Amino acid sequence: MKLTGRQIREVNLSLQRYSKQRRGPHFVNMIARNILKIKPIVTSLGEQEVNRSDEFKEYDEKRTELCKEMADTNAAGDPLMNFDARGVPMSYKIIERKDEFDIAVKKLKEGYTKAIDEETERKKEFEEFLDDEKSGDEINFMTLPFDAIPVIQDPKVTNKKDVELVVEPGDVAVFMEYGIIVDEDSDNVVKGRFSEDDEDEEEEELSSKPRKARNKRKR
Repeated sequence: MKLTGRQIREVNLSLQRYSKQRRGPHFVNMIARNILKIKPIVTSLGEQEVNRSDEFKEYDEKRTELCKEMADTNAAGDPLMNFDARGVPMSYKIIERKDEFDIAVKKLKEGYTKAIDEETERKKEFEEFLDDEKSGDEINFMTLPFDAIPVIQDPKVTNKKDVELVVEPGDVAVFMEYGIIVDEDSDNVVKGRFSEDDEDEEEEELSSKPRKARNKRKR
């Protein structure tokens, strides 16, 4: 499957969230092997993304120090942070000293106008490049059926609706979109995304089954 750099990064984010997963050997293996498949591209894009000029790095360091200095604090005096939906810290929380912070940053920017303008243009070009096919590559992901996803279930519970998937719904959607996880019982099954090797293995497995079982599957 031909993917752009942006699509590869999207898949990588979902895969990385389960890189420490220990439940379900088939699932763990799939995650590890697919991370390795795209690692060179992810690393290369990451290096390009942070390839800033020394002058801009200097500006960014000073701005970060201002953020830390003027951030709201907790009872212990530690700076407070803003978090994304998954609890990852994204930026310092600045409310009480916001006006003071804005004035300080404006003054700081005056000494780095050229570096900031160059970095803005570079980031714009990089974002456009991520949607270019040349930023990605042909990737044949290792695939798994939907029922290979590990689950958390109370031994007393028999109702399938009460089973909780270890994988977040959003990540399941990503894995299905790129053919990494296939739900054969779903109307949303992603077809035509298997590699030739996967198809051969599936045919071999099918041919090794008793005739009665094969006939049942064909029906």
